[in-house]
Amino acid sequence: MSRMSLPARARAGAGRFTSRLLIGPIRAGRLRDTGWPIGLRTIVLSSTVAFGLAVLLVVASPLLRAVLPLSLSNGAAALSLPRVLLPLFFALVVLSAALLQTAAMHMRWVAAAPITALSCLLLLYLGGMDQGEALDFTLVTPGKVVSLVASIGLVVLLVVRRRRPFSWVEFAIVLALIGGTTVVSLWRAAAQTLPFGIDFGPPTASILMGALGSLAAPAALAAGVAVAEFAIAAAFAIVATVRERSPAAAASPTGRGRPVLRWAFGILAVWLTVETALRYATGSPAAAPPEELVGTGILLGLLVAGVALLWLARRRGRPVTPEETLGGVGGIVLPVAAAVTALLIPVTVVLLAAQVFMTWGGGATPAALASAAVTVLSSTAVTLAIRTLVAAGLVVLAIVLAHRGRRGVPELLLAFGLVIGASSVPALLGLEGTWSSEAASVLLAAGSILLGIVLAVRRRLGSAELAALSVALLLAEAAAWREVLANPLSALLGASVIAFVLLGFLWGFVTGADTTHEGSVSYPVPARVLLFLANNLFGVTVLAFAALARDLDAVIDLDQFAGVGDAVLGTALIAVLAVVLWAGAVAGQVRAPAAEPSGPPAPEASATAPVNAS
Repeated sequence: MSRMSLPARARAGAGRFTSRLLIGPIRAGRLRDTGWPIGLRTIVLSSTVAFGLAVLLVVASPLLRAVLPLSLSNGAAALSLPRVLLPLFFALVVLSAALLQTAAMHMRWVAAAPITALSCLLLLYLGGMDQGEALDFTLVTPGKVVSLVASIGLVVLLVVRRRRPFSWVEFAIVLALIGGTTVVSLWRAAAQTLPFGIDFGPPTASILMGALGSLAAPAALAAGVAVAEFAIAAAFAIVATVRERSPAAAASPTGRGRPVLRWAFGILAVWLTVETALRYATGSPAAAPPEELVGTGILLGLLVAGVALLWLARRRGRPVTPEETLGGVGGIVLPVAAAVTALLIPVTVVLLAAQVFMTWGGGATPAALASAAVTVLSSTAVTLAIRTLVAAGLVVLAIVLAHRGRRGVPELLLAFGLVIGASSVPALLGLEGTWSSEAASVLLAAGSILLGIVLAVRRRLGSAELAALSVALLLAEAAAWREVLANPLSALLGASVIAFVLLGFLWGFVTGADTTHEGSVSYPVPARVLLFLANNLFGVTVLAFAALARDLDAVIDLDQFAGVGDAVLGTALIAVLAVVLWAGAVAGQVRAPAAEPSGPPAPEASATAPVNAS
C-alpha cells in the first residue's frame, strides 16, 4: 500500500478529529425520533426553530442594538431594549411555558402538581396586569377573568389527561390557554396605560423576565458543565487522533502507535511542568497558592478514596471506564443543578404569589411578607445549608447505587457531592477551606506524570496506559484552557461572558438529549422531550434578553450560575474522569475499542468514548 502524502495525512487526521469531537457526540446525543407519537415531531421542529431564533438574537445582539431604536425600561435597573423585538420575547416565554406544562401532564404528581401551580400563578400574574380602566386594581376585568378560566382549564386538563398517552392536542390547548391569556392581559394593560403616555412594553418585559428569570438558573448551571464536556471531548479526540497515525498502524497488534504516544505524553508532561514552574516563578495570578493546593489535595484524596470505596461496594470487578462515567452525565447534571439552585423555585413562587395577591385586591401586606420570606430564603446561611444537604445526599446516593451494581453514575454523584460540599461546608462552619480549578490542574497533572513514571519503571506503560495518561494530562490543562473554546464567539459578540454561556447552551442542546431516547412509565419519552425543549428554550431566551439589554444581571446573573456550573460541577467531572483513567491504568484494564475508519462514524460512536489504544 502506497504511503499517504503529508497533506493527505493532515486532511485525514483533521477529518477523524472533527468526527470524534463534533459528529460523534452530536449523533449520540441529539434529539432522535424513537417512535414518537403523532404531532411530537412538529412540536420539536417548531421548538428547535424557536431555539435557533433565540440563538440568532444573541449572536446578532450588537448589530440589532445598533440598527433598531431602543426603548428605556425603568425599574430596579434601567434597561435599553429594541422595542420591536419585545413581542418575540413574549412568544418565546409562552412557548417555553406551554412545553413545560404539557410535559408536566405526563409526570408523577410530585413534579406535575408544582409545575401546574407555577403555571397557574403565571397566568394569574399576567391577568393581574389588567387593573381596570381607572388603574384601581378592579377585581373583575377581562384579563383577570380570562386568566382565571385558563388556570382552571390547566388543572382540569391535568386531571383528565395525566394517565393517558401523549396527544398533540394537549400541547395545542395548553399553548392556546397560556398564549390567549398573555395576549388579552398585555393588550388590556397597554390600552389602559396608553392615555397616560406610558409605553407599557419595555417595563412589562423587564418585570416578567425578572419574575421568571430565576427558573433559568439550572439551565445556566448545566450550560457551564456543557463547556467542560466539550473540553473533555476535545481531549479524548486529540489523543485518539494523534494515536491513530493511520488505520493500519492503529490496527497493528504490535502496538506501532506506542512511540507516537510516548512523544505525546512526554511533550505534554514537559509543557505542563514548565508552564506551572513559570507561573510560580513569575508570580502569576493563575498560580494556585499553597493553601489552595493543600485544600484541593485533600479533596482529590477523598475522591480517590471514594472511587475505591464504590469499587468495593460493587464487590470489586473491573474498574469503571470513562465511557461509562460520561454516559451518565446527561441524566444527572440537570437534576443536580436543580437541587443546587432549589431555593430559587420557592423564591419565584413567593414573589409571583405576592404580586397576584396585590394586583387582585389583596393589598400590600402580602408583598411585605413575601419580601421578608425571600430575604430569609436568599440568605447565605440558608443557601449554604441547602447545598451542604445536597452534597451529603449525593454522596449517600452514590454509595447506594454502587451497592446495587450501577456503574459510572455513582462516580459522578460522588464527585459532584464532594466538590459541592468542599464549596459549602467550610463557609457554613466559618472555616478557611479553599480549593480551586487551578490547584486541581496542577495536582492532576502531577499525579498523571508520577503515575506514568511508576508504570514505566514497572514496565507496565503500554499504549493503552500512555493514551489514558495523555488524556488525563489534557484534562488537567482543561481547567485553564476550556474557557478559550468560547473565544471565536467572543470576537463575534464582543462579550466573552455571553459567548461562554451561549457555547454551553449550544453544546448542551445538540449533544445533551440522550436522556430523551428512552422513557419509563412515570417519565415517558414525550415528557422527556418536551422538558428538554422547555429547559433549553427558556434558558437561551433569558440569555437573549440579557444580551440585547447588554446586561447579564438584567434577569439573573447568568454568568455567575454558568461559572459555578463550570468551576464546581465541570471541575468535578474533569477530576473524576482523571481518577477513573488512573484506576484503569493501574489495573491494566484501559478499554481499547477498535479503530474508527476515516469516514463518518457509526451512529453509536462518540468522541467521549475511551481513547483507542491497541
